[in-house]
Amino acid sequence: MVEIRARIAAISAQAKPLRRSMKLCDAIMERALVLAEKQTQIKQMEKEEKGHEKKQIKDRRRAIE
Repeated sequence: MVEIRARIAAISAQAKPLRRSMKLCDAIMERALVLAEKQTQIKQMEKEEKGHEKKQIKDRRRAIE
């Protein structure tokens, strides 16, 4: 019985850093997904802004003519 408890303690000690590592990996993955979503939003905003600028240029050209 003592051997079994010692073995369980050894396995638990080995698993502890692995659980920490797994938590870090999960946190990194979550952050990467958030950053990817923000990057997509920024690209969309830039695209909309560029379209708005083109429209303003066209409107100015029409006003000059």
